[in-house]
Amino acid sequence: NYNGGILREAEVRSILELRIALDSLAIRLWLPEAKDEEIHLLRSYVEALKTAKTTSEAAEFAFRFQHELAFLSGNTLIPLIFTSFKVPVISLWERFCRMYGIEQLYANSDTLCNYCEARDVDKATEWISSSLNESIDGKYTIYY
Repeated sequence: NYNGGILREAEVRSILELRIALDSLAIRLWLPEAKDEEIHLLRSYVEALKTAKTTSEAAEFAFRFQHELAFLSGNTLIPLIFTSFKVPVISLWERFCRMYGIEQLYANSDTLCNYCEARDVDKATEWISSSLNESIDGKYTIYY
C-alpha cells in the first residue's frame, strides 16, 4: 500500500532492475544442472500463460513461472525475496498485459523457456536483461 498502491517510475525501475539481478542469478545457479522435469514444469506455466483469459490470470501464471525459477536456483533467499514483491510484480505484469497484450507476455516467457530448454545460460541471462530493459526504457515501458 506504499504511496496508495501507485508505483512511481523509480519504484518500477527498481523492481525491474532487481528482477534482472535475481532472475539472472537463478538461471546461473540452476540451469547448468537442470533436470528435464524441472524444465517441463516451467514450460507448463508458460503454456498456461498462453491460454490465460484475463490479465490477472496471465500475471498469476507469470508469477508462478518466475517463483519456480527462483525456487529451482537452490538459493533459499531468491524465492522469499520474489514472494515479498508479489503484489507489485503482479500489478506490473497486469499493466504490461493491458498495454501490450497477454500474447507479448507469453512471447517473452516462451523465449526464456526456450533458452532454458536448450540449457543455454548465456542466452537466457542475456534475454532476461534485454527483455526487462525493454520494460525499463525500451519499446515496452510500463510507466504511466
